[in-house]
Amino acid sequence: MYRSIEVCYDISALDVETDVAALDFRNAAMHHIEFALDRQKEWTGAEIGLGEVNFGFEVRDFDKAEAAVRAAVKDTPYDCIREIRRFEFDESEMA
Repeated sequence: MYRSIEVCYDISALDVETDVAALDFRNAAMHHIEFALDRQKEWTGAEIGLGEVNFGFEVRDFDKAEAAVRAAVKDTPYDCIREIRRFEFDESEMA
């Protein structure tokens, strides 16, 4: 089973004035959260557009990964997560 989470932020909730600043925020948040996941998780992508920035990681356990992310961002500039989306696919469906 393949599982991933996608961390999403509304650009309007960020303290940024340009798309470049939003991109910088996204990259910094992604780096910060990567360490919270012990670098054991594969990065699955990142996007900016339609009023949001997001990025994802492959995970083994949704609840543990989400708890690690929320603990890592607490009381940091990255604490304004709008949502964490969960995706799950049977690996045979991905081929």
